[in-house]
Amino acid sequence: MLTLLCMLFLPGCATLSQENTAQFRKDNQEHLRLLTPGMTKDVVLATMGIAPVSRCLRSTGGICHEFETIDNPYRRSYFDAGRKRYEVLYYYTDDQKRELQYYYQQLKRYESAIDDDQLTPVLLENGKLAGWGKDFVDEKLRATTPITD
Repeated sequence: MLTLLCMLFLPGCATLSQENTAQFRKDNQEHLRLLTPGMTKDVVLATMGIAPVSRCLRSTGGICHEFETIDNPYRRSYFDAGRKRYEVLYYYTDDQKRELQYYYQQLKRYESAIDDDQLTPVLLENGKLAGWGKDFVDEKLRATTPITD
């Protein structure tokens, strides 16, 4: 009986978790379309939103025992190149191709791990939006030096 109850409630928590993160990624993808080069950092943050999302990592009997909070942006990096200072904001966007590619590997990976290929980098140059996307950011930062705090 207990096993039956767990089977009934556990998928509900997993589905809610997937719905939360799926909507979060979808919102970030939609917000990226609203960005325009030259925007200030404050406008970029306001456009993308700064509200985090929580998801359940471990539950039993429909009760979540361990949560993870995903910040927005997920991560930040800083670089210097002469008189230019770069800040990279990494947003959790994932994409359908990646979801399909890794669908079969989900049992092998730690569920909460968010890889770099699930993030879209947004590049600020001296406090203004220069552009976004992995290829753009990689090209722009090729000759820079990371700043460590």
